[in-house]
Parts: sequence; structure tokens; C-alpha cells
Amino acid sequence: MKSARSFAIRRYDSDWARRGRMKSLLLHLFLFSLPLLSSADEESWAAWARESLQKMPAEPGYSDLIRLAGISTLRSAHPEVIEVRRKAWARLQSVPNFADRFLLQMRTDREKWLNRSSPNSAHYNSTRQEVLEAFSKLPHPSVVRAMGELLEDDEWPYPGGVDPGFDGCCFPLPPNSILAAKALGRLLSTDPVGKGPDSYTKKEVEAWRLWFGKVKEGKLGYRFEGSTRVYNLEGPWPVAAPAKQASE
Repeated sequence: MKSARSFAIRRYDSDWARRGRMKSLLLHLFLFSLPLLSSADEESWAAWARESLQKMPAEPGYSDLIRLAGISTLRSAHPEVIEVRRKAWARLQSVPNFADRFLLQMRTDREKWLNRSSPNSAHYNSTRQEVLEAFSKLPHPSVVRAMGELLEDDEWPYPGGVDPGFDGCCFPLPPNSILAAKALGRLLSTDPVGKGPDSYTKKEVEAWRLWFGKVKEGKLGYRFEGSTRVYNLEGPWPVAAPAKQASE
């Protein structure tokens, strides 16, 4: 007879497959489909994005912030898409503490999960996955700081708060610490690990924690992927930093 724990995990997995994964799939399609589209299709996407920006409320909510993040990271060389992407990124950065707003939504959904009698955590998992996916593409010091905080979160959001293993129908989503380390590995050219982020485990998380501790102390800087500028957690490094400060 299957244990109650296994049943709860399968129950979670089934719901995650129906709702959480569908939401994540739509986000991934939104972020990555443009390179496959024709010029006319890209113009249509750009028109939709411009309309979204025009209708954006003065005080954007979480869904608005996710939309801005998605538009800000659209991958296309089309001039109209480049322009709307630039405007969306400027709008997102104008929101005070925008990275903290993403973290707040994660915490809110986590509390909703903890306060439910059901073991289901699909909504929280969907939120944290889309937030870390967005963070992995947003080159901003506040995003690095937010992910540094998440490196300390080893909680498994499953029944009992433990690693569920792989006895359900779907692969379990790892703790925020591993998701944050993977996102940092994709966002930064800095590499304290020396291996691809897709294969990160708890061991690699510890390496990133040590790295982030040095960054907080002002001993290390970092570079975003594709950039030569060195940053600390407040913004661009105020003076030219030695190369080792951004590469250790």
C-alpha cells in the first residue's frame, strides 16, 4: 500500500502538471518564442507590448511586474521589439524596490500554502519558478541582492517540508536556494563554481553563498553576462576594480 506521503506528493504533482506547469510553459513561450517568428509576427508582438505598457497602472501589481519582466527580456533584433523592450526595462526599474516586490509575492504565496489544510503547493511553486526565471534575465543589482537572500532558503515546499524524492509523476521543483544559484549562474559572468548551472546541487549553492558573503562585505564585485562593467550591490563599482574582484 502506498504511504500517505507518497499519495500527497502524487496529488501535488498532478495539480502541478495541470496548473503550475501550464503557467510556467506560457511564460517560457512568451520569453523565448520571438526568435522563431517572422518580421510581421514580431511587429504584432511589439504592438501588443506597447499596448500593455500604455495600459500599465501607475502602481503595478505582481502580474504587471511579471509582464514588464517578460517584455524586458524579449529576444529579438527587430527594431520595434528593441524599442519596446528598452521602455519596459526602464519602466520596471522605475518601480521602487521592484526585486523586493517579487520576493514579497513569493512570501505571500508561501504563507497561503502554509495556512492551507491541503498539502498542495502548486501555486507557490509556480510563482517561485517564474520569479527566478525572470531574475535570471534581469541585470540589476537589486536582483542580485534578492537572489543572494534566497540562497539561504533550503525549504522543500512539499508535505512535511522535506525532499520528496522522485516517487511522484513529475520531477519535484528544488528549494529556492538551488533555483537562485542557477539563476545567478545564468545572469552573471562571475563563476565561483566552475560548472554549468543546470547541474547545480547543494554543494554549488554553498559556493555561491561564500561568494555572496564576500560581495556583501565589499570584497568582490561581479559582472553581468555580456558586460564588462563591474558592480557591487548598490550599483556600478565607484572606481575601476581590479580584475580579480570580479572573477574570484
